[in-house]
Amino acid sequence: MIPGDPYFSVWSRATRLTDDRTRRWTDQPMSLNSLIRVDGLAYRLMGVDPKGVPALPQQGMAIVRPTRLVYQFDDERVTVTFTFMTPAFNDYLDTFARPVTYLTWTVRSADGRPHAVALYDSVSSQLAVNRPAESMVWKRETFGPLAAMGVGKAAART
Repeated sequence: MIPGDPYFSVWSRATRLTDDRTRRWTDQPMSLNSLIRVDGLAYRLMGVDPKGVPALPQQGMAIVRPTRLVYQFDDERVTVTFTFMTPAFNDYLDTFARPVTYLTWTVRSADGRPHAVALYDSVSSQLAVNRPAESMVWKRETFGPLAAMGVGKAAART
């Protein structure tokens, strides 16, 4: 499971985060994908796509805590800790009410050498609708040097 708001709940039903696509609790695909590039070679950390990219080996099962899920990946060059954290602290109702889960990647050298590392995270437009046949709209925005893509359900026509 990837923790979050019960109405916006995305799950991984696989023991290894790279063995299946993530899904809504209704079993509808809601694909989240995460990749890492280490010294020019790409690996999957979450999801089954892209098909030709191998998975970075996951070490054991996820560590499940009340507000966090922690996955550990490594090979002979790097160790990656991939954490999903939902700020569900009932002492802070404004934070508790947010349907947000934060992703944190921690990458360390496993062999003591420096490595060129890049991370990529992708959220499917499937998260914006209830059923795949529903119309979606998207837009691109820039915020200084940052670019962001937004997607949402198209307004119903009357």
